[in-house]
Amino acid sequence: MQSNVKLRDVDLVNRDTYVKGVPHEMFEVLRREAPVFWHDEEDGRGFWAVTRYEDVVAVNRDNELYSSHRGTALIMDQPEDTLAQQRLMMLNMDPPMHTRYRLLVNKGFTPRMVGKLEERIGALTNDIVDNHAAFAAIEAAGTAVSIGVSYLFHRYHHHRLERWTSIVHASLATSGAVRNYCLKTEYPLTAR
Repeated sequence: MQSNVKLRDVDLVNRDTYVKGVPHEMFEVLRREAPVFWHDEEDGRGFWAVTRYEDVVAVNRDNELYSSHRGTALIMDQPEDTLAQQRLMMLNMDPPMHTRYRLLVNKGFTPRMVGKLEERIGALTNDIVDNHAAFAAIEAAGTAVSIGVSYLFHRYHHHRLERWTSIVHASLATSGAVRNYCLKTEYPLTAR
């Protein structure tokens, strides 16, 4: 089946492109006609869209030429002070630092370790879904971050931070209508 999308129609920056889901037809056109595609940006310097698996693997393995550290993995241009902060995130590191961090993090995500997490993550997820007034409006990514961060704080016994993460997520997700969906938490918020 031939796509109705033309190369000139490809716009990976416009949010409307994703309203109906992943624009598979656009990516098919890119892979077929311009697998390494320069994408202009109205308010930025532009970027290369690399869409074929083999090319993505080659880019991923050559951090000298394709650095995550230099400009970060973000598409938007960042001021230097923001870049300095962004470079502290593992996603924006190059080897050998990225490799060191990845080896540390990977230990916590073996099948055995993830199996141990399953019950607690399930409980956190149920708590968020059951107690959030506007759960249907929450973006899945925000919820995943809330669950992940809450779990990490729980795991390392930072229960006050776990609770505050839940409160902050709830207030952001409901656009300021603060609703504490962690009322059932086993670690109630107490003043110090």
